Amino acid sequence: MELFLLAALATKRIRTLYDLKKELGISPGGIGPAFNRLLRDGLVQKGEGGVHGRKEFKMTEAGLSALRKRWEWSLRETRLADLDAVLRLAWVVLRSNKPIAIQFLEDVAALRSKAAEKRHADADQLLPGISDSIVCYRWLQAMADAQRLQAEGAAAKQIATELEKNLKAE
Repeated sequence: MELFLLAALATKRIRTLYDLKKELGISPGGIGPAFNRLLRDGLVQKGEGGVHGRKEFKMTEAGLSALRKRWEWSLRETRLADLDAVLRLAWVVLRSNKPIAIQFLEDVAALRSKAAEKRHADADQLLPGISDSIVCYRWLQAMADAQRLQAEGAAAKQIATELEKNLKAE
């Protein structure tokens, strides 16, 4: 989340917590801990009250340096994270390296598809014992996980395809 917040501040359109909500749909309450870490680490500075008394934030030189360095590490660590984290990182990387961002999304799609296959196989193994209530619950979880992973993989692949097609036109 911290990397995403740094990238948002780098756009110069995001200066306040309200801007994050308005422009990116992110609840200010949910990012408080991440913003506090950025402030504590000297990556962001809190300014004076802006419009309507809202505190404005500004990325420091250390924050800009961290943004440049951290996304490469994050690519390895985020592939199996929740889809929102994947999309946030893809957006961060798109700003500086479009081919890597597209490849990242394709890798996520392949990993999700493989994980979906495994969860389907798990569900198939549970099916003979489905009359047992505990086994039934585990089967329900495996089936739901498989469908979610399959859908997320398809979404990541479609996003990568659309980005590749549309970014070539630029």
